[in-house]
Amino acid sequence: MWMKRYLANAGASVQSVVVSQEAERFRAYESAAIEYEKAYAAAPTGYPAALAAARLGIDPDTAPLTPDQRKAVHQAAREAQVAYL
Repeated sequence: MWMKRYLANAGASVQSVVVSQEAERFRAYESAAIEYEKAYAAAPTGYPAALAAARLGIDPDTAPLTPDQRKAVHQAAREAQVAYL
Protein backbone atom coordinates (compact mmCIF):
# COMPACT_ATOMS: atom_id res chain seq x y z
CA MET A 1 0.00 0.00 0.00
CA TRP A 2 2.70 2.48 0.96
CA MET A 3 4.53 1.73 -2.32
CA LYS A 4 1.53 2.85 -4.34
CA ARG A 5 1.39 6.10 -2.43
CA TYR A 6 5.07 7.02 -2.17
CA LEU A 7 6.69 5.33 -5.15
CA ALA A 8 4.04 5.94 -7.78
CA ASN A 9 6.08 8.71 -9.42
CA ALA A 10 9.49 7.11 -8.86
CA GLY A 11 11.26 5.56 -11.77
CA ALA A 12 11.39 1.84 -12.44
CA SER A 13 14.97 1.56 -11.16
CA VAL A 14 14.04 3.15 -7.80
CA GLN A 15 11.02 0.85 -7.49
CA SER A 16 13.21 -2.14 -8.28
CA VAL A 17 15.71 -1.25 -5.55
CA VAL A 18 12.99 -0.65 -2.96
CA VAL A 19 11.28 -3.95 -3.80
CA SER A 20 14.55 -5.88 -3.42
CA GLN A 21 15.32 -4.15 -0.11
CA GLU A 22 11.85 -4.94 1.24
CA ALA A 23 12.22 -8.57 0.17
CA GLU A 24 15.56 -8.81 1.96
CA ARG A 25 14.10 -7.27 5.13
CA PHE A 26 11.26 -9.77 5.02
CA ARG A 27 13.69 -12.70 4.60
CA ALA A 28 15.79 -11.47 7.53
CA TYR A 29 12.71 -11.12 9.72
CA GLU A 30 11.46 -14.58 8.77
CA SER A 31 14.87 -16.09 9.64
CA ALA A 32 14.87 -14.34 13.00
CA ALA A 33 11.30 -15.46 13.70
CA ILE A 34 12.15 -19.09 12.90
CA GLU A 35 15.22 -18.88 15.15
CA TYR A 36 13.01 -17.56 17.96
CA GLU A 37 10.39 -20.29 17.45
CA LYS A 38 13.02 -23.03 17.63
CA ALA A 39 14.68 -21.56 20.73
CA TYR A 40 11.34 -21.00 22.46
CA ALA A 41 10.18 -24.54 21.73
CA ALA A 42 13.40 -25.93 23.20
CA ALA A 43 13.40 -23.83 26.41
CA PRO A 44 10.87 -20.99 26.74
CA THR A 45 12.71 -19.29 29.61
CA GLY A 46 16.22 -20.03 28.40
CA TYR A 47 18.93 -17.72 27.19
CA PRO A 48 18.66 -18.65 23.47
CA ALA A 49 14.93 -17.84 23.47
CA ALA A 50 15.48 -14.52 25.25
CA LEU A 51 18.26 -13.56 22.86
CA ALA A 52 16.21 -14.49 19.78
CA ALA A 53 13.22 -12.56 21.13
CA ALA A 54 15.36 -9.49 21.74
CA ARG A 55 16.65 -9.66 18.16
CA LEU A 56 13.04 -9.44 16.99
CA GLY A 57 12.34 -6.43 19.16
CA ILE A 58 10.28 -8.44 21.66
CA ASP A 59 10.88 -7.64 25.32
CA PRO A 60 11.85 -10.99 26.88
CA ASP A 61 11.77 -12.04 30.53
CA THR A 62 15.38 -11.87 31.70
CA ALA A 63 14.80 -12.79 35.37
CA PRO A 64 16.13 -16.36 35.08
CA LEU A 65 19.30 -15.28 33.24
CA THR A 66 22.78 -14.59 34.56
CA PRO A 67 24.02 -10.97 34.57
CA ASP A 68 26.21 -11.60 31.50
CA GLN A 69 23.31 -13.16 29.63
CA ARG A 70 21.05 -10.23 30.59
CA LYS A 71 23.66 -7.82 29.27
CA ALA A 72 23.84 -9.67 25.93
CA VAL A 73 20.03 -9.75 25.65
CA HIS A 74 19.73 -6.02 26.37
CA GLN A 75 22.43 -5.29 23.78
CA ALA A 76 20.58 -7.39 21.19
CA ALA A 77 17.37 -5.50 22.01
CA ARG A 78 19.09 -2.16 21.46
CA GLU A 79 20.33 -3.34 18.06
CA ALA A 80 16.97 -4.87 17.02
CA GLN A 81 15.22 -3.64 13.92
CA VAL A 82 11.97 -2.53 15.54
CA ALA A 83 10.51 -1.47 12.21
CA TYR A 84 9.46 -5.08 11.57
CA LEU A 85 6.29 -4.81 13.62
